Amino acid sequence: MVGNTVYLAGEIIRREIPSTGFEVYKKVTDPLTGAITQVKVDAEKVYDGTSSYTPESGTYLTSNITTTDPNKGIVARDLGHITFSLTPGKTAHFTDDNGTETTHVSNTTGVAYNVTGHTDNAAEYRLGDYYIKVKVNGSDVDTALTNTFDVTGKGKITPKLLTATVVNSNITKVYDGWTKQTDGNRTLTPGKTL
Repeated sequence: MVGNTVYLAGEIIRREIPSTGFEVYKKVTDPLTGAITQVKVDAEKVYDGTSSYTPESGTYLTSNITTTDPNKGIVARDLGHITFSLTPGKTAHFTDDNGTETTHVSNTTGVAYNVTGHTDNAAEYRLGDYYIKVKVNGSDVDTALTNTFDVTGKGKITPKLLTATVVNSNITKVYDGWTKQTDGNRTLTPGKTL
C-alpha cells in the first residue's frame, strides 16, 4: 500500500481469436466527415466451375467480436488495424458443411483461408495482444498471429445467369402443310440450326 492506493498482482491475458467466423471487411471513408468505418463484405462469387476465391481489391480479413462469447475476436478498437492477409502462393477456396472443397452452388456454405496476421501500427495495435487457436494433429494449439494458419468463414457461390440469344431472328416459312419449322423444302430445321 502506498498512500491510499493498494497495489495487487494482476495481468492482462492475450485475447483468443477463433479460427472460425472470419469475415471480409472494407475500409470506407465518409466523403463529408473523413471518418473511416469498417464495412462487412459478402464472401461470394458467381459460379465459374472452380472453388477458388479471391477477396476483392481493398478488402481485408478479420475476426470481429463474437456475439456468443464477448471475450473472443478482434475488439472494436483494433478492427481495421489488426488484419489478416492470404499467404502468398495459397488460394482461398469455398467449402461445404464438412469443410470439404466444393465448386457447387447448392452445397457451398463457407470459405477456407490460409492467412497471416498484420498490424498497421505495432506500437498501438499489437499482434501480441491476441492468439489464435488452431487444430494441429487433431488437438487445439495456441499460436501467434505472426505465424501462418488456416481459418474459415461464411461464403457462397451464387448461380450464374444464363441468357438465350436468337441465332436466326427471322423465323418464318411459306406454308408447306407442316406445323414444324422447315427450310421451305420440307426439310426439318431443328433448334440448334434454327
